[in-house]
Amino acid sequence: MEKIEELKKLLVPYQTNHIKKRYGVDGDGGYVLSETLVEKTKHTYSLGISTEFTIDLQLSEKGIKVFQYDVNPCKVPENKNLIFKQLYIDGKSLNNEIISNDTKSSDTSLLLMDIEGSEYDVVLSDLGVIDNFSQICMEVHYVFNNEKSLDFFKKLNKNFTLIHIHANNWSVSDVHQKHINGIGLRFGLADILELTYVRNDSIKYKKISEESCPTQFDSSNYKPLPEIEMSWWIK
Repeated sequence: MEKIEELKKLLVPYQTNHIKKRYGVDGDGGYVLSETLVEKTKHTYSLGISTEFTIDLQLSEKGIKVFQYDVNPCKVPENKNLIFKQLYIDGKSLNNEIISNDTKSSDTSLLLMDIEGSEYDVVLSDLGVIDNFSQICMEVHYVFNNEKSLDFFKKLNKNFTLIHIHANNWSVSDVHQKHINGIGLRFGLADILELTYVRNDSIKYKKISEESCPTQFDSSNYKPLPEIEMSWWIK
């Protein structure tokens, strides 16, 4: 209970000057981004693409170069703005790729992550890889039982602001239960979250969001189940 209350304090979404828009599919694999930053974005690092990368295609069609990574081989359509590499990604390997691709931290850039728990290593890396990005959108797994989750969100909150939160309702599916032996939803907080952060230097104003989850932008990840409602930040 104590850890969950700490997590909820760290996971307060804010309304800012950023205009939000949903990109990708209507379901699992689609995400809510800051359109304000997407319109300025030069490159994206998309980690964990599997077979659903509609969002990468949409970004590439806007002229954004998308560097795609997955530990498994993936069939990606020919597109000059899609560059796929089969690679296990952690903080060290992502840092090496940023150096190899010669992408500049001063550019407006986006980090997309759905890497089944390895997001903790990327964010907590002492190489400071997240500082290369203007916007981070990711699926965060197993926030209750991961011993690094508090440090993970504390580090993000130093230089970034959470502008969107969505509960992935796989959290309460039978499939998820078999993996974690838990209940997936505790005291109003889901165990799998989709989060969008923007770097603080892009924010002109902010106030605690008055929108509960789900919002107009959201879509159920697992269609047989209803959305999970969250609203602890609303007074």
